[in-house]
Amino acid sequence: MFGFSVRVVAVRVGRPGLALVELSFVEQRYRAVLAVLAGATVTEVAASLGVSRQTVSGWKSRYEASGLAGLAGLVDRSRRPVSCPHQASAKVEAAVSELRRRHPRWGPRRIAHVLERAGSVAPVPSRMTVYRILVRHGLVEPGVRRRKRSDYKRWQRSSVMDACGLTVPPSRWRLALARVADRPAPDSRVPRILRLRPTRTGLVLRIKLRPGQDAFDVSAATDRLRHSFGMYGVTSRELRSGVVELRMTGYDVLKRVQMPKVDRAPMRISVALREDGSVHYRDYRSVPHGLTLGATESGKSV
Repeated sequence: MFGFSVRVVAVRVGRPGLALVELSFVEQRYRAVLAVLAGATVTEVAASLGVSRQTVSGWKSRYEASGLAGLAGLVDRSRRPVSCPHQASAKVEAAVSELRRRHPRWGPRRIAHVLERAGSVAPVPSRMTVYRILVRHGLVEPGVRRRKRSDYKRWQRSSVMDACGLTVPPSRWRLALARVADRPAPDSRVPRILRLRPTRTGLVLRIKLRPGQDAFDVSAATDRLRHSFGMYGVTSRELRSGVVELRMTGYDVLKRVQMPKVDRAPMRISVALREDGSVHYRDYRSVPHGLTLGATESGKSV
């Protein structure tokens, strides 16, 4: 029934011959308003015209307020800017279109390069300007923009200690030195590794804490360290001031017990494994008497 364009032609069939009726913008909007007032829903009228429901509701409101004059005033209410200072001139668009028609295989980059060398137009359009001109004139098919892989910046931590919050910010003098030398700001400092020793159950890592760090910080981050290193368990203990030992186990040592070899030291017997994988010894030289308490066959108390 309706058509939304500059000129809409309606065809009536019934009598011999065809009658062509031209509908202007105002007539289309007027008929849309009449259809809504007659009982049709705004959604149905908007779908038949190919416009939004808000547009049809606006026509109805202006018709109720000002009549046909309100609908006629919408024709001159274009939001298009009067001028665009940085728009390419007609001469530039004509030169770009002519080169594309002569050489269909040339892309925007080649066309911009040829125009720059020829010096026939000024200012010389950029590659994106040439591309937009070609799209506007229907000489190329606009494709989906794909960013280069190098444009993406992967966000990640510099180290596992940084991800677990076991770093301290750089000192003020290091930041001042970087500013004076015009260099990037230094990274946060991580604890220094003193020793790394593999064991039967995992790893033993001994670290030296930085000034401002405490052994409690490492103890609070053991669960994050376990997840980062992919271990079954991580425990920490302070050996001395500023030195912490991390014991990492790769499996449940209490469920799959693997006792070490017999200790050659006299009167020193390995009895069980602790949760961190360390061996519990009973040294009868230092403690000659011992009392074992616990339920029968519990295997827990020594």
